[in-house]
Amino acid sequence: MKLIRRSTVFLVVLALVAGCTIGVYSYRLKLTADDVVRISYELSQERKAPTTRELQQRFGNALKQPDPCMGNGCGYQLLVSNQALAALHLAPYTVLRSYFWATNGVVDVNSLEFWTVGRQGAMVLSYVEVKYCDRCDYFRLNPSSDSSPLGTTGSIEIGYASTAGNKRIALAPDTGCLTRLRGCASIAELFPKVWEQTAAQTIRCRLPNHDGVIGNLSDRP
Repeated sequence: MKLIRRSTVFLVVLALVAGCTIGVYSYRLKLTADDVVRISYELSQERKAPTTRELQQRFGNALKQPDPCMGNGCGYQLLVSNQALAALHLAPYTVLRSYFWATNGVVDVNSLEFWTVGRQGAMVLSYVEVKYCDRCDYFRLNPSSDSSPLGTTGSIEIGYASTAGNKRIALAPDTGCLTRLRGCASIAELFPKVWEQTAAQTIRCRLPNHDGVIGNLSDRP
């Protein structure tokens, strides 16, 4: 009897420790993803394009250079993934990547890519590109229609000179997709401020637009 009681207590304690460990890991994972998204937004709000020195100061050793520099520039990235949760079958494999391309030490574009394995086993991908070019104030979406297939890939292009309101909408992925038990199954769940899923199981754009090009929206929170 004592052996059974001790074994039961041990299993309960083990389950509690495992649950706490997974909870702390998930919390830190989401915080890290939130920081990556927040810094991308803050960099987009500065008066000039960020430099590679600024990226290194912001991200430290987490910033990696996946490939050698080429004649026209260098690429840098940060990867945030839920590999541990996926290995334990607690969440679908999901990755957030922030990629910077720089020429002569100055960033030309920042691509924030969010992808996951959907509930049917297919990859779901959506991404936003912030273009650091003079007087760029466009905001382009694809899809921009009221009825697109559920498995559609989402893309957002936003100019550096666009408003803070536009950037808050574009640079707002749901980082909870990294830790959610069932994950996220469509671009509407990855970027919920831009798209929504309809009752007819299609994707609808949430924003007023014309041919995928949206004017400067008000700086609403």
